[in-house]
Amino acid sequence: MILSEIVDNAEVFIDSNIFIYHFSRFEKFADACFHFFQRIEEGSISGYTSVLVLAEVLHRLMIIEASEKFGFLPKEVTKYLKANPDKIASLTDHLDSISYIDKLGISILTVSLKDIKLSSEFKRKFMLFTNDAINLAIMKNNNIAHLASNDSDFEKVDFLTLYKPQ
Repeated sequence: MILSEIVDNAEVFIDSNIFIYHFSRFEKFADACFHFFQRIEEGSISGYTSVLVLAEVLHRLMIIEASEKFGFLPKEVTKYLKANPDKIASLTDHLDSISYIDKLGISILTVSLKDIKLSSEFKRKFMLFTNDAINLAIMKNNNIAHLASNDSDFEKVDFLTLYKPQ
């Protein structure tokens, strides 16, 4: 299913790639993500994410910012920043994303030990990476059955509905 098909009043967990597409203005999905976040801002749908997702978003946006600022490919920029840690302090644009997320009223869910324990089951059952399994456990433990993500690994999860940008 696609983001625009999310019904009004739905509670939707937002994966990191949706935020990344929006903040990096990734041409293929930027409009779909913008309209999705607009619906959250208007109160048509309720948005949720986790501290784990926020950390991933901040890291990836920092890498994108550094890549653009210092002229390196994203895969090379980490090595450059490790060799030049003083450059990290000049990377501040990505930090604006947190204020934007807060302004939209997206609820930030914490990671509990219960989530970590359940994630082990989900890793085995659905063959997911650690962070994806933890976020899935957070969703399950908070009764959230709708996921906004472009990660096809979640297609094999039988208790959620996946919505992708188009």
